[in-house]
Amino acid sequence: MPGCSVLIGKRFQARLGIDRHSHGSFFRNLKKTLGNQDRLGGELGTGTRAIFHAYLLAWAEESQPDAWEALQKNHGASATATLLNRLRAQLDQRCTLDVLRHGIELLDTRKPLQLAQFKPALALNPKILSRYDANRLRVVRQMRYLTHNEHSIYLVLFLNGIAVATPNLKTHFSQSIDNAVDQYRFDRNHRPKGQRPEPLLSFPTGALVHFAVSTREVRMTSKLLGPGTIFLPFNRGDDGGAGNPLDAERGYRTGYLWEEVWQRHSSRACLTDSSRRQASSAGSSPIARPRITSRL
Repeated sequence: MPGCSVLIGKRFQARLGIDRHSHGSFFRNLKKTLGNQDRLGGELGTGTRAIFHAYLLAWAEESQPDAWEALQKNHGASATATLLNRLRAQLDQRCTLDVLRHGIELLDTRKPLQLAQFKPALALNPKILSRYDANRLRVVRQMRYLTHNEHSIYLVLFLNGIAVATPNLKTHFSQSIDNAVDQYRFDRNHRPKGQRPEPLLSFPTGALVHFAVSTREVRMTSKLLGPGTIFLPFNRGDDGGAGNPLDAERGYRTGYLWEEVWQRHSSRACLTDSSRRQASSAGSSPIARPRITSRL
Protein backbone atom coordinates (compact mmCIF):
# COMPACT_ATOMS: atom_id res chain seq x y z
CA MET A 1 0.00 0.00 0.00
CA PRO A 2 1.11 3.62 -0.51
CA GLY A 3 4.07 4.64 1.64
CA CYS A 4 4.41 1.24 3.23
CA SER A 5 7.29 -1.09 2.44
CA VAL A 6 6.59 -4.76 1.97
CA LEU A 7 9.07 -6.18 4.40
CA ILE A 8 9.44 -9.80 3.46
CA GLY A 9 6.71 -11.83 1.79
CA LYS A 10 6.10 -14.78 -0.46
CA ARG A 11 8.02 -13.10 -3.26
CA PHE A 12 10.94 -12.45 -0.92
CA GLN A 13 13.28 -15.14 -2.19
CA ALA A 14 12.40 -14.55 -5.84
CA ARG A 15 13.12 -10.83 -5.46
CA LEU A 16 16.40 -11.54 -3.71
CA GLY A 17 17.43 -14.28 -6.11
CA ILE A 18 18.41 -16.44 -3.15
CA ASP A 19 20.52 -19.53 -3.68
CA ARG A 20 19.21 -21.72 -0.88
CA HIS A 21 22.57 -23.42 -0.45
CA SER A 22 24.73 -20.29 -0.25
CA HIS A 23 24.84 -18.21 2.91
CA GLY A 24 26.93 -15.60 1.09
CA SER A 25 24.24 -15.23 -1.56
CA PHE A 26 21.58 -14.87 1.11
CA PHE A 27 23.29 -12.01 2.92
CA ARG A 28 24.49 -10.20 -0.20
CA ASN A 29 21.07 -10.20 -1.78
CA LEU A 30 19.34 -9.38 1.48
CA LYS A 31 21.49 -6.30 1.94
CA LYS A 32 21.03 -5.27 -1.69
CA THR A 33 17.24 -5.50 -1.59
CA LEU A 34 16.80 -3.87 1.82
CA GLY A 35 19.12 -1.10 0.73
CA ASN A 36 16.52 -0.12 -1.88
CA GLN A 37 13.53 -0.06 0.41
CA ASP A 38 14.56 0.72 3.97
CA ARG A 39 15.27 4.43 3.61
CA LEU A 40 12.59 7.08 3.63
CA GLY A 41 14.95 10.01 3.87
CA GLY A 42 15.68 12.32 6.77
CA GLU A 43 17.74 11.74 9.87
CA LEU A 44 17.86 8.46 11.71
CA GLY A 45 17.53 9.37 15.36
CA THR A 46 20.11 7.08 16.87
CA GLY A 47 21.93 7.88 20.07
CA THR A 48 19.83 9.44 22.77
CA ARG A 49 16.47 8.78 21.06
CA ALA A 50 16.61 5.63 18.85
CA ILE A 51 13.63 6.93 16.87
CA PHE A 52 13.48 7.05 13.08
CA HIS A 53 12.48 10.67 12.55
CA ALA A 54 11.21 10.47 8.98
CA TYR A 55 8.92 7.49 9.62
CA LEU A 56 7.44 9.10 12.74
CA LEU A 57 6.77 12.43 11.02
CA ALA A 58 5.28 10.78 7.94
CA TRP A 59 2.92 8.77 10.16
CA ALA A 60 1.82 11.80 12.19
CA GLU A 61 1.25 13.96 9.12
CA GLU A 62 -0.77 11.33 7.25
CA SER A 63 -2.76 9.78 10.09
CA GLN A 64 -3.45 12.89 12.23
CA PRO A 65 -2.94 15.98 10.06
CA ASP A 66 -4.82 18.32 12.43
CA ALA A 67 -2.55 17.43 15.35
CA TRP A 68 0.57 17.81 13.25
CA GLU A 69 -0.59 21.19 11.90
CA ALA A 70 -1.28 22.42 15.44
CA LEU A 71 2.19 21.33 16.51
CA GLN A 72 3.78 23.16 13.59
CA LYS A 73 1.70 26.28 14.17
CA ASN A 74 2.72 26.55 17.81
CA HIS A 75 6.36 25.51 17.52
CA GLY A 76 7.37 26.40 13.98
CA ALA A 77 10.80 25.08 13.05
CA SER A 78 11.14 23.34 16.42
CA ALA A 79 7.99 21.22 15.95
CA THR A 80 9.97 18.13 15.02
CA ALA A 81 12.34 18.43 17.99
CA THR A 82 9.39 19.05 20.32
CA LEU A 83 7.66 15.87 19.17
CA LEU A 84 10.82 13.76 19.32
CA ASN A 85 11.76 14.94 22.80
CA ARG A 86 8.24 14.40 24.10
CA LEU A 87 8.05 10.92 22.60
CA ARG A 88 11.42 9.87 24.01
CA ALA A 89 10.46 11.20 27.44
CA GLN A 90 7.17 9.28 27.36
CA LEU A 91 8.89 6.07 26.26
CA ASP A 92 11.29 6.38 29.18
CA GLN A 93 8.59 7.23 31.73
CA ARG A 94 6.07 4.62 30.62
CA CYS A 95 7.12 1.88 28.21
CA THR A 96 7.16 1.27 24.48
CA LEU A 97 4.06 -0.90 24.42
CA ASP A 98 1.99 1.53 26.49
CA VAL A 99 2.99 4.42 24.22
CA LEU A 100 2.03 2.43 21.13
CA ARG A 101 -1.29 1.52 22.70
CA HIS A 102 -2.34 4.89 24.09
CA GLY A 103 -0.27 7.56 22.34
CA ILE A 104 1.23 10.63 23.98
CA GLU A 105 -0.26 13.82 25.39
CA LEU A 106 0.77 17.09 23.76
CA LEU A 107 -0.09 20.59 24.96
CA ASP A 108 -0.87 21.56 21.38
CA THR A 109 -3.51 18.89 20.71
CA ARG A 110 -6.93 18.32 22.20
CA LYS A 111 -6.44 14.57 22.41
CA PRO A 112 -3.42 12.25 22.56
CA LEU A 113 -1.33 11.82 19.44
CA GLN A 114 -1.66 8.16 18.52
CA LEU A 115 1.59 6.40 17.60
CA ALA A 116 0.01 3.31 16.04
CA GLN A 117 -3.37 1.96 15.04
CA PHE A 118 -4.05 -1.65 15.90
CA LYS A 119 -6.30 -3.66 13.64
CA PRO A 120 -9.95 -3.07 14.59
CA ALA A 121 -12.07 -6.08 15.45
CA LEU A 122 -14.86 -4.76 13.22
CA ALA A 123 -14.19 -2.84 10.01
CA LEU A 124 -16.87 -0.22 10.65
CA ASN A 125 -15.09 3.06 11.35
CA PRO A 126 -13.50 4.44 8.16
CA LYS A 127 -11.27 6.83 10.12
CA ILE A 128 -9.78 3.99 12.17
CA LEU A 129 -9.33 1.87 9.05
CA SER A 130 -7.59 4.74 7.30
CA ARG A 131 -5.23 5.18 10.23
CA TYR A 132 -4.57 1.44 10.32
CA ASP A 133 -3.66 1.59 6.63
CA ALA A 134 -1.26 4.43 7.40
CA ASN A 135 0.86 2.27 9.73
CA ARG A 136 4.45 2.18 8.53
CA LEU A 137 6.27 -1.04 9.32
CA ARG A 138 9.85 -0.64 8.13
CA VAL A 139 13.11 -2.52 8.32
CA VAL A 140 16.38 -0.62 8.66
CA ARG A 141 19.79 -2.23 8.32
CA GLN A 142 23.12 -1.38 9.92
CA MET A 143 21.63 1.05 12.41
CA ARG A 144 23.94 2.71 14.91
CA TYR A 145 22.44 2.06 18.31
CA LEU A 146 25.11 3.11 20.81
CA THR A 147 25.30 6.62 22.21
CA HIS A 148 29.05 6.49 22.82
CA ASN A 149 30.52 4.75 19.74
CA GLU A 150 29.79 3.78 16.14
CA HIS A 151 28.67 0.17 16.69
CA SER A 152 25.66 -0.85 14.62
CA ILE A 153 23.00 -3.53 14.76
CA TYR A 154 22.26 -5.49 11.60
CA LEU A 155 18.48 -5.11 11.38
CA VAL A 156 15.84 -3.13 13.27
CA LEU A 157 12.08 -3.21 12.65
CA PHE A 158 10.25 0.08 13.20
CA LEU A 159 6.54 0.79 13.54
CA ASN A 160 5.86 4.43 12.68
CA GLY A 161 9.40 5.34 13.66
CA ILE A 162 9.40 3.46 16.98
CA ALA A 163 11.70 0.44 17.26
CA VAL A 164 9.71 -2.75 17.92
CA ALA A 165 12.10 -5.61 17.10
CA THR A 166 15.74 -6.45 16.41
CA PRO A 167 16.56 -9.67 14.53
CA ASN A 168 20.07 -11.18 14.63
CA LEU A 169 20.46 -13.41 11.56
CA LYS A 170 22.84 -16.36 11.21
CA THR A 171 23.08 -19.25 8.76
CA HIS A 172 23.85 -22.82 9.77
CA PHE A 173 26.52 -22.92 7.06
CA SER A 174 28.92 -20.84 9.13
CA GLN A 175 27.33 -20.04 12.51
CA SER A 176 24.56 -21.54 14.61
CA ILE A 177 21.68 -19.88 16.38
CA ASP A 178 23.76 -20.13 19.56
CA ASN A 179 26.13 -17.60 18.02
CA ALA A 180 23.22 -15.19 17.56
CA VAL A 181 22.11 -15.73 21.17
CA ASP A 182 25.65 -15.23 22.50
CA GLN A 183 26.00 -12.02 20.51
CA TYR A 184 22.94 -10.62 22.25
CA ARG A 185 24.16 -11.81 25.64
CA PHE A 186 27.73 -10.60 25.44
CA ASP A 187 27.90 -7.92 22.74
CA ARG A 188 24.51 -6.18 22.98
CA ASN A 189 24.90 -4.50 26.35
CA HIS A 190 21.81 -2.50 27.23
CA ARG A 191 23.76 -0.56 29.85
CA PRO A 192 27.50 -0.27 29.08
CA LYS A 193 29.71 0.30 32.10
CA GLY A 194 29.94 3.98 32.93
CA GLN A 195 27.38 4.89 30.26
CA ARG A 196 23.68 5.67 30.15
CA PRO A 197 21.25 2.88 29.18
CA GLU A 198 21.01 2.32 25.44
CA PRO A 199 17.46 3.34 24.38
CA LEU A 200 17.12 0.68 21.67
CA LEU A 201 18.05 -2.28 23.89
CA SER A 202 16.62 -1.25 27.27
CA PHE A 203 13.55 -2.94 28.76
CA PRO A 204 10.74 -1.90 28.73
CA THR A 205 11.48 1.37 26.94
CA GLY A 206 13.26 0.03 23.85
CA ALA A 207 12.46 -2.57 21.22
CA LEU A 208 9.73 -4.97 22.34
CA VAL A 209 11.39 -8.18 21.19
CA HIS A 210 14.77 -9.46 20.05
CA PHE A 211 14.98 -12.42 17.67
CA ALA A 212 17.92 -14.80 17.26
CA VAL A 213 17.38 -16.35 13.83
CA SER A 214 19.11 -19.08 11.86
CA THR A 215 18.03 -20.87 8.71
CA ARG A 216 16.68 -23.65 10.94
CA GLU A 217 15.23 -22.14 14.12
CA VAL A 218 14.18 -18.96 15.91
CA ARG A 219 14.50 -17.86 19.52
CA MET A 220 13.27 -14.67 21.14
CA THR A 221 13.49 -12.57 24.27
CA SER A 222 11.80 -9.38 25.40
CA LYS A 223 14.43 -8.44 27.98
CA LEU A 224 18.19 -8.30 27.49
CA LEU A 225 20.08 -8.98 30.72
CA GLY A 226 23.59 -9.63 29.52
CA PRO A 227 24.93 -13.18 30.07
CA GLY A 228 21.77 -14.09 32.00
CA THR A 229 19.38 -13.29 29.16
CA ILE A 230 16.80 -16.05 28.65
CA PHE A 231 15.79 -16.87 25.08
CA LEU A 232 12.65 -18.88 24.37
CA PRO A 233 12.03 -20.96 21.22
CA PHE A 234 9.82 -19.32 18.61
CA ASN A 235 9.44 -22.35 16.35
CA ARG A 236 6.47 -24.13 14.80
CA GLY A 237 7.47 -27.63 15.89
CA ASP A 238 8.50 -30.52 13.69
CA ASP A 239 6.18 -33.54 13.65
CA GLY A 240 5.49 -33.28 17.36
CA GLY A 241 9.09 -32.42 18.20
CA ALA A 242 11.13 -29.26 18.58
CA GLY A 243 12.40 -27.07 15.78
CA ASN A 244 10.87 -26.46 12.36
CA PRO A 245 10.02 -28.76 9.47
CA LEU A 246 11.61 -28.64 6.05
CA ASP A 247 9.89 -26.09 3.83
CA ALA A 248 10.47 -26.76 0.15
CA GLU A 249 8.40 -23.76 -0.96
CA ARG A 250 10.20 -21.17 1.15
CA GLY A 251 13.59 -22.84 1.07
CA TYR A 252 14.31 -22.12 4.73
CA ARG A 253 12.84 -23.76 7.81
CA THR A 254 12.44 -20.32 9.37
CA GLY A 255 10.84 -18.66 6.34
CA TYR A 256 7.57 -18.33 8.30
CA LEU A 257 9.18 -15.57 10.37
CA TRP A 258 9.49 -13.09 7.51
CA GLU A 259 6.65 -14.43 5.36
CA GLU A 260 4.06 -14.58 8.16
CA VAL A 261 5.17 -13.03 11.45
CA TRP A 262 6.74 -9.90 9.93
CA GLN A 263 3.96 -9.38 7.41
CA ARG A 264 2.07 -6.20 8.13
CA HIS A 265 -1.40 -7.56 7.42
CA SER A 266 -0.64 -11.09 8.55
CA SER A 267 -2.68 -12.92 11.17
CA ARG A 268 0.68 -13.55 12.85
CA ALA A 269 2.16 -10.06 12.80
CA CYS A 270 5.03 -9.62 15.21
CA LEU A 271 3.56 -6.85 17.32
CA THR A 272 0.59 -7.08 19.62
CA ASP A 273 -0.28 -6.45 23.16
CA SER A 274 -0.88 -8.20 26.41
CA SER A 275 -4.06 -6.99 28.08
CA ARG A 276 -2.57 -7.64 31.49
CA ARG A 277 -0.43 -5.09 33.29
CA GLN A 278 1.95 -6.04 36.00
CA ALA A 279 3.61 -3.77 38.49
CA SER A 280 7.39 -4.08 38.46
CA SER A 281 7.44 -3.45 42.21
CA ALA A 282 5.19 -2.10 44.93
CA GLY A 283 4.25 1.48 44.24
CA SER A 284 5.74 1.51 40.76
CA SER A 285 3.90 2.30 37.58
CA PRO A 286 2.38 -0.65 35.71
CA ILE A 287 4.39 -2.15 32.88
CA ALA A 288 2.69 -3.74 29.92
CA ARG A 289 4.39 -7.03 29.06
CA PRO A 290 4.71 -7.62 25.33
CA ARG A 291 4.02 -11.03 23.88
CA ILE A 292 3.69 -12.46 20.42
CA THR A 293 0.11 -13.35 19.57
CA SER A 294 -2.29 -13.05 16.72
CA ARG A 295 -2.48 -9.70 15.02
CA LEU A 296 -1.20 -6.16 14.68
